[in-house]
Amino acid sequence: MVDGAQKDLAQNLGQEAADKTKWIQCDLSDWNKVAAVSKQIRDETDRLDILINNSARGIMTYQLDEHGVDRHMSVK
Repeated sequence: MVDGAQKDLAQNLGQEAADKTKWIQCDLSDWNKVAAVSKQIRDETDRLDILINNSARGIMTYQLDEHGVDRHMSVK
């Protein structure tokens, strides 16, 4: 998926634009990981132009995460 997105960026916006993109995987239901990734972004750049959060949960039964929040909501 990431390779396809970067290839599309290179074709439409040029390789220089594609080379500026960075993929960071982060489970948004893991709040400690979210904090760590946020700090990583802060430490690695002085500017963030676009951030794409792609999160979802499929159809599933009611389930609480370790914070007592329904898993559907914890990745919102």
